Amino acid sequence: MPSNRRVLFLSLRPEFADLILSGEKTVELRKRRPDVEQNDVVILYAASPTKSILGVARVQGVAQGTVKKIWREFGLETGISKSEYESYFVASTDATAIKLAKMKRLAQPLHLESIRKILDGFSPPQSYRYLTQQQGRALVAI
Repeated sequence: MPSNRRVLFLSLRPEFADLILSGEKTVELRKRRPDVEQNDVVILYAASPTKSILGVARVQGVAQGTVKKIWREFGLETGISKSEYESYFVASTDATAIKLAKMKRLAQPLHLESIRKILDGFSPPQSYRYLTQQQGRALVAI
């Protein structure tokens, strides 16, 4: 990864983080497109009640399009039903699909208290945030 690239810190429902790390879910959906490119690192954070980094993945690609188009192309890889998908994008016309690859579960989850000891004052995002490569390396092996 070029040295100027950032690391994407992705907040997920715990069940989705587990599905990604098991390889059953290979596409993460977002209403807004994050600024990521192929091979960028993604840190997978399971939100409450888990509140831990569970693993990492790499961006294989990012697709944008209408809500219908993204479902047609990636629906089976999203880990959700069509009704859940439609409910999530109910007020949206466009959707973003982040295709993930090279998922790796951490040997031990990194709990929020530990994250805050490494990155002073860290607050997990509702959706996603960017970290520098240095911050990413301080949290996990990337």
